[in-house]
Amino acid sequence: MAESTGLPGFVRLSSSGAAACRGADPHLEAGLLRHRPASVLPLSWLADTDGKTVLYAEVRDHAPLCESILTMEKNKITGYRLLERIMEAVDEALDHLFLVEQELLRPDLIFTDAGFPGSEASVHLICPPFTFNLSGTQKDHEPLIDLLARVFQWDTLTARRFKQLFFNQAYADLLEEARALAGHPTQQAGPVTHGKNKHPTPSHERRGLSSLIQALGRAIFWQGGRDTVHERTRELDLAPGNYKIAQLSEGLPGTPEEECGRRAYILTEEFFIGREMGDADLCIDSSAVSRLHARILLKGGSFFVEDLGSSNGTTLDGVRLNRHREYLLPDKCRIAFAGHFFYFRCE
Repeated sequence: MAESTGLPGFVRLSSSGAAACRGADPHLEAGLLRHRPASVLPLSWLADTDGKTVLYAEVRDHAPLCESILTMEKNKITGYRLLERIMEAVDEALDHLFLVEQELLRPDLIFTDAGFPGSEASVHLICPPFTFNLSGTQKDHEPLIDLLARVFQWDTLTARRFKQLFFNQAYADLLEEARALAGHPTQQAGPVTHGKNKHPTPSHERRGLSSLIQALGRAIFWQGGRDTVHERTRELDLAPGNYKIAQLSEGLPGTPEEECGRRAYILTEEFFIGREMGDADLCIDSSAVSRLHARILLKGGSFFVEDLGSSNGTTLDGVRLNRHREYLLPDKCRIAFAGHFFYFRCE
């Protein structure tokens, strides 16, 4: 289990390398403080005297899964419902653009509400605002899927399938399969998004939306009311399966910060980001941003980002991109153009 801190209601985790907290993502830090979903535990962190990162997770009124699972009914359906709850917690964290480190999805580091009956208890995860390599006891604990398969007596084929999906971080597929086996219907109301392998539910009723596209094209707003739609903007192909709308926003989608910051709807198959108003669809007034810094492409129903040889680079979820190479964009992610951060969302 995680180390005791000597303080009731807290556990302590140590990193295995240099202090990661020095490179903490400021947007994720703000998210933990101001927009933290119920599935994510409150955290604090610091660099200790050895130069490593120490995390403190507040787990008051929560119990580690490796303990709470012992009080649950030992049948397959209970196990499927528990796995469904865990993947729903992962899904919620990813929807809020938090990092979900697979190394932290361990039975001793996943928490449930203490005293809540059975597999219906809420699940809570540890999601640090930086990549965190855990030191210590990871090999001393049974992996999550192995534990669930053993306790709830899943058949070998099911357990193997779940382990493969979990290893590949195909959390969306794992959620849907657990939900189906638990007897819960698949949710089909609107786009479904699930982190690294998120894909919106396709719609076949899009032919009458041309006027909506044109209206949204006029709704690319900037602070101060500037409109940056140019004459070369082209309307998207509205054939079934090809229609997608994406948005870039300075504030986290769904928060008041989204309304206050700059936003742009991506309604073309080629959307440019840069410093010059006349050349870019999204103009960033900064000397650090190149004249044509990057572009976002819509191809085959998916969005891609490409750095166009900029001087100060483009990052995707904190990872710097190689120049002149296209990268597939998740349906929810964060992109930085020379340190200017924007949230990308696709529906």
